[in-house]
Amino acid sequence: MLPSISSYSFLYTLFAWLLGFCYGFVLLSSAAGHHGAVRLFDVGSAFTYKLHSTVLFDENEENTKDVGFYIDADVVLSAVWESDEQRMLKVELNSPRLHIKSRKAPTPDGFIPHWSKLEELTNKPFLVVWKNGKIEKILLAKGEAVSMINLKKGIASLLQVQLSEGIVEEIDASGKCTATYSSDSPTRIRKFKSNCSSDDFYSTSNSHEFLRVNTKSSRNIEYEADPTNTYIKSIVSTETHVMFLPIKEDIACRVKSEQILSHVSSEKIGILESNTVEEAVEVISKTDGLIFTQETLLTEKESLEEGSSSFSKQVETLRGYLEAKDLGSLKPAKAFIKLVTVARRASKEDISKALTSKKNKEILPQLYDILGYAQTKDSHGAVMKSIHLDKEDQIDLSERYLWAMSFSSQPNPDIVEHLLKQYTKLTNIPPKIQETLILTLGSMAYKLGKLPDSKLHMRIIRDVEETILNNLDYAKGEDKIIFFRALKNLHSPQTIPVLLNYIKSGTLKEGVLAWKAISAFDSKLWDDSIQSAAVKAFFQLDRKYDSSSRTLAADILIESQPSDR
Repeated sequence: MLPSISSYSFLYTLFAWLLGFCYGFVLLSSAAGHHGAVRLFDVGSAFTYKLHSTVLFDENEENTKDVGFYIDADVVLSAVWESDEQRMLKVELNSPRLHIKSRKAPTPDGFIPHWSKLEELTNKPFLVVWKNGKIEKILLAKGEAVSMINLKKGIASLLQVQLSEGIVEEIDASGKCTATYSSDSPTRIRKFKSNCSSDDFYSTSNSHEFLRVNTKSSRNIEYEADPTNTYIKSIVSTETHVMFLPIKEDIACRVKSEQILSHVSSEKIGILESNTVEEAVEVISKTDGLIFTQETLLTEKESLEEGSSSFSKQVETLRGYLEAKDLGSLKPAKAFIKLVTVARRASKEDISKALTSKKNKEILPQLYDILGYAQTKDSHGAVMKSIHLDKEDQIDLSERYLWAMSFSSQPNPDIVEHLLKQYTKLTNIPPKIQETLILTLGSMAYKLGKLPDSKLHMRIIRDVEETILNNLDYAKGEDKIIFFRALKNLHSPQTIPVLLNYIKSGTLKEGVLAWKAISAFDSKLWDDSIQSAAVKAFFQLDRKYDSSSRTLAADILIESQPSDR
């Protein structure tokens, strides 16, 4: 859930993120190949621009109404110092103002001015050291909010511009990107950015194809210089991100943005008589009474905790939507999403307060569902303080928590390790919980292996695999069933030889369970050994097989697209 701040403060935060992350574009090049020497940002000149940035959201359909906002401001670029090709630009962001989409607004634009915290944030000039289109340094005044810092890094990134056509790797507010420059006139150049990535913006993906969300992005920027190539007349950047379900692409939403920087006026100003960048910074610092700190163009992650409500308070607010009789409708789903978000930044004490409140007794199963998805150190610690896996009277709540964790697409490796220790060390876990726990471990270990940093978790994954295989080996009769099911959840290719051995030499029922586990694997893992075993099982070439085994073997052969041979 987003923090308890005004919606307009949120809009500003979103704008700062979009400007920094999505629009950290490099747009102030000139067609050097067409027009000889380039003198952008001549020292002793100040250039005033009008910034107009619009962000719109819709459902990716032509006739749907969009929602959104735009921010306008004046941006003054003052070239106050130079040495060879190195220039220092003093940048001021003046009179930023929010406009929101409203039904009350006149057509066709549909925007009206609205107050926001943007107008109250500390906003000081900042410095950019620019050389041949590259931002070498950005210096920001101390004491500004992270939102404002990121906003200014986005503006500075606009000034990072290559002066010729080609493909280059660039790092700016949007991260590391591949930038492709092209030009079709002496004063105009276009830029296309692709493959942008940044560690500052954590992203997740679901390993299950039916639940995964894909994104298609396009980023195009066009800018035009004046005929003398001494300043930029305009910058126009357009960007679109479409998020959709791969299995049904018409279920989608779209973020559209347009950012325009238009030249308004130019004037002559005084210059600094300094020998080095450091001396020039010191002069400005003393003159303006500011203390500057050097930063990179990469944006900083903003904390959403300030002003937000605690988990226990949010539970109190949303308790009415979590009652069992209302589950399955829209409002409980929204409440669930909000509480998962809040739980992921809540403290152990805060979560424990919600779990021990008598008022929440009737919704405890739903709270354990939520915390099973949250999967943080604090949330797990609070749960383990409230329930004990070896307690008979807590079986239902323990199961709710374990099942929720098994469905989460982003398992916490530390929690997997802790649950594995619980499984191996606790000797009096009720059979029902023991079964759910090993199935959950198999599912969580499989999803750990699907994460981008899965190599860091291979030891834990192997430990889970070894535990399941050892228990399968030691179990007798019906007790083996649960471990076959755990292997089905694990999806580990390393277990294929064991499963094939049970198909070949085990009981008929064990053969069925082994085929069920193999059939759950990705079809890419069905190698020659599996297909050979499937042929033998279907035609009963080496032994008699259960009819279910033959059916499963036939399914595998058909899905493997066998040849006519």
